[in-house]
Amino acid sequence: MGGSKSPGLDGFPGSFFQSFWDVVGKEVVAVTQDFQKSKIIPWDVNSTFIALIPKIKEVESFSNFRHLCNFLYKIMAKVLANQLRYILPLIINTS
Repeated sequence: MGGSKSPGLDGFPGSFFQSFWDVVGKEVVAVTQDFQKSKIIPWDVNSTFIALIPKIKEVESFSNFRHLCNFLYKIMAKVLANQLRYILPLIINTS
C-alpha cells in the first residue's frame, strides 16, 4: 500500500505506520487479529470519507476521485482480500 498517498480519517498516511512500526505495530497486529476472530470491524475503524477531489483533470470514473479511508481499515481489508483470493476460485463457478 502506498506510503505517500492521502492520509485517512486518522490523519496518518501509510508512511507513518512504516516509519513508526516499532511503536504502533503490536497494536495494529492485535486489532487486525481481533477482527479476524470476531469478524467485526470496530466502528471507529470502519469510517470513510468520499472526497470529490479529482486525481486527474479528465475524470472518467469514480476511481479517479480520492477517498480517505482509515489506514487501519486498509490494512484489515488487505488481509481479508489476501485470504479470500485462495478461497474464491473454489467457490465461484466460472463456467
